[in-house]
Amino acid sequence: MGTDAKIKIFDYNKYQSSMVPMVLDYLKKGQVPDGGVDEDGETPTCTSIPPVDLAKYCHFLSNDLGWEGEKCSISESENRDESDNELGPWDGWSDRLCISSDCPEQTKCLFHKSGRPDLAEEVFHQFFNYLLTGAAIGEGQFVGRNYSALCYSELLLRLKKRSKKLISRLLRHLQNRGRVVGCHWFYCGTEGIHGWLTPEETTDLYNELSALNLPTYEPTFEAMESFRQDSSYEPPEGFSFKQLSLSYVRTVCSIAMKEGKGVIWEND
Repeated sequence: MGTDAKIKIFDYNKYQSSMVPMVLDYLKKGQVPDGGVDEDGETPTCTSIPPVDLAKYCHFLSNDLGWEGEKCSISESENRDESDNELGPWDGWSDRLCISSDCPEQTKCLFHKSGRPDLAEEVFHQFFNYLLTGAAIGEGQFVGRNYSALCYSELLLRLKKRSKKLISRLLRHLQNRGRVVGCHWFYCGTEGIHGWLTPEETTDLYNELSALNLPTYEPTFEAMESFRQDSSYEPPEGFSFKQLSLSYVRTVCSIAMKEGKGVIWEND
């Protein structure tokens, strides 16, 4: 069992300008908003939730619905053996919920321990992932089985990049921003949208990764797939798969930059 980790093109500006308002409207009204249908005109099964005005009261999530906490630091994995490529499942859903004691919406909110978090799995996450996949998430590249954006810590240490606060922060964003709104399952698991970067952050990550000793090739999806041999990816001589994987992150950032877009990390 496990999931395929992928780094994908993400139309962050479209997400921020049209998808986030749609999600907030959905939460406020408790019903799927106009336009919340798939290509066949069918509405998702997630149609009814307790209405909550997240835009007015929530300080737990940022204005793009990302979780900006520092709970899962890249330093947590520094003592893991290099052969251990997997970080394992996210913590339990209850550990990701808001614990605010003064929010007036806490008894109704899907993301508060006092509210209806059971509906977050059954209702909200289905709608959120469906919405983004259909409208804001583009082509992507496989980067590893059960990988997370934090699994490169040992490699970065060897490449003398661990001391850079910027790359650490950007990788945490790719791992953590979606830990509340992007997960697929209520109890645990790695499936779902782990996190994303804005176009500006994507440029920063590309610049940081371009300074590392990683495989180089034409910045295209076709070039990345050329390393695939049957069911596995073979890195160039002198490089590890993890270096090849991180080079894929760099390359997808490069492609996204040319399109004025960000990137998103998803496991499925």
